[in-house]
Formats: sequence, C-alpha cells, structure tokens
Amino acid sequence: MTVSTFPVVEVFGPVVQGEGPMAGSLTHFVRFGGCGYRCEWCDSLYAVLPEEWKDAPRLDAGEITNDVNALEDAPWVTLSGGNPAMYQLGELVERLHACGYRVAVETQGDTWRPWLAEVDSLVLSPKPPSSGMVTDVNLRKWQRFLDSCYRAVRSGYVTAIKIVVFDTTDYEWAIQFLRDVPDRGWPFYLSVGTPPPDDDIEDVRLEVCDRWTWLCDTVIADRRAARLGVRLLPQLHVLAYQHARGV
Repeated sequence: MTVSTFPVVEVFGPVVQGEGPMAGSLTHFVRFGGCGYRCEWCDSLYAVLPEEWKDAPRLDAGEITNDVNALEDAPWVTLSGGNPAMYQLGELVERLHACGYRVAVETQGDTWRPWLAEVDSLVLSPKPPSSGMVTDVNLRKWQRFLDSCYRAVRSGYVTAIKIVVFDTTDYEWAIQFLRDVPDRGWPFYLSVGTPPPDDDIEDVRLEVCDRWTWLCDTVIADRRAARLGVRLLPQLHVLAYQHARGV
C-alpha cells in the first residue's frame, strides 16, 4: 500500500491567528508547499514558488500529526500554504480530529476537495485585482468551488469569505463580489493589504495602520458595506511581529 506524503514547509505553534473568523484564537499552523496562484503581493512565496519549497520534507499524515502533537497545547490546527486544497488531506484531518484538535483551512477557492467538508472552519479568500489573479478562468473555478461548498454546509461548519483590500479598485471589486454571493449567512471579512516582505517599507506596522484607517473610513461612509455586514481586520500577527515567520 502506497502512503501519501506531502511537502510540508513548516509546522509551528501555538500562535495567535491574525485574520478571519478565528482572529485572536490560539492555533498551530501546518504550511504546505505549492499553489496554483502567483499573487503580486504574496507574503509566503517560500511556500508558493517551486524553487523555494522543492526541498521541503515530504511527510505523511501520521508524521504531520506527530509534529503537531509535539508542540504546546492549542485547540486549533490551521492548514495553510501555498494552497492546502492542492492535496488529499482527508486522513490528516481525521487524525487531527482524533487527537482532539479543531481544524481550519484557508484557500482561494479554485480546487474543491471532499475533505474540506470535514473541517471545522473554512475561509474562502478570492483574490482581488491587485493580485493579478482575476481572470475568467479563475472566476469560473471559484463558482464551481462555491457550488460544492454550498452542498457541504452542515451544522457547526464555519464558512467565511475574506478578501484582501489594497486600494480603491480592490475595494469596489470586493463589494461587488460579495453582493453577488447568495446570502447564506456567512460572515464577510475585508482584510487590510500588507506590503509583501520584499517591498522597501521602513515601518510595516505604520503602513498597515495607515491603510487600516483608510479602509475603516471607506467602509463607514459606504452604505453597501453596512448592508453586507462586512467586518474589518488588519493582519494582527503583522502588527505584532511584522514579517517574522513562525509567529
């Protein structure tokens, strides 16, 4: 019997989740290498570019679970990337649940996997124009993903949509995008865009705070946002640690 293995860039925790519906919660992270997107402002290219993660250890579900169990206590495990939905992680989710963890996933929504219906929190993060990833092909993939997600909704299953906003174009796109999503009672988050690590920004925290003020003022003045019930967040881990890894 062949055992499936996966490229694991890093396993760390506990840390404080910095964004989305779990913001402020203690979690472990398992970061997988690989992604079908190449966002202009990606903050984890080391898990996206094949030349960066090609030498990452390949671990099976049992080995990953053992690595998580070796960390200090946390109630959540977040499967991240790259894009964890590239892989068949059903056995890993089962093992983590058996160890008492709740499992969260964030994905851009281009590849549906049946195991995504078994996690406890699924954050869908469609990418706005500034990412360079808004194409007809990607939007069609998103719609197919969303249709599969609707069929998977069950009691206790937390689904949210989070869109990163860097500028006015992103904001207008995000508002229209959320208006087009059928009402399922899912929370909508707008996340302030953080400059990528390779930007020549002297003080990342100050830059993020300035953008946070702009986004707050923009949403307060926009009745469409109020009707949608959007929730706003910066990346809390960036305010605490800037671009440090493993935090």
